[in-house]
Amino acid sequence: GRRSDPKAPSPRAANPTAGDAPRRAPPGGSLIPTSPFGRASSLLRHHRVHAGEKPSTCPVCRRSFACGSLLREHRQSRCQRKPHKCPTCGKRFASAKSLRKHRRLHAGDKPFACAECGKSFAGSKSLSKHRKTFSAGRPHQCGDCGKGFRDGRSLRRHRLIHSGEKPFECPECGKRFRASSTLVIHRRIHSGEKPYECGRCRKRFMSSSSLTKHLRSHRGKELPGEGRE
Repeated sequence: GRRSDPKAPSPRAANPTAGDAPRRAPPGGSLIPTSPFGRASSLLRHHRVHAGEKPSTCPVCRRSFACGSLLREHRQSRCQRKPHKCPTCGKRFASAKSLRKHRRLHAGDKPFACAECGKSFAGSKSLSKHRKTFSAGRPHQCGDCGKGFRDGRSLRRHRLIHSGEKPFECPECGKRFRASSTLVIHRRIHSGEKPYECGRCRKRFMSSSSLTKHLRSHRGKELPGEGRE
């Protein structure tokens, strides 16, 4: 018999539909193309993605979705937990009271005033936090972080941290510092001055903090000549 060419394509490979049962149209209709979507509703939902259609609208926030299931998921999460939306910035809140308090920030309304200093706040909690500085003996409060200080000088020095300002400059090297006391210690690097002396070993230091740290090294130790009598 004739030997077939092994390289020749099989009738099935040349025609992938060969051997398949013929597809018949339903009665009174035409052939329906195959689809990766199991249901017609899934296909319709998919078509809306391409068309940009979003017929399902949330009654709380008016946001629209392509299908009802996405709307239900949305309402069960965000809108149900925080249905109150700020019309100015869009931030959402769980209660109308929280929203009213938040809206005071946009309006600049500060109905809660401190009886001690007259400073006003948008919320009662902010006022309570502020008043604690007086009970702790720190009536001078930083407007940036809320930290309290005993006197205005300490507050002004602290506020340099927020502003980044360093008004004290070293005349020798130009390095700048927030506090004059830090500049004084720094200048001893240039002068070689060491005014703080250890009473036990006579070693000298530029700052009191360096001396304090050094004294810890003597704890539980005896220096030569300090033997017990």
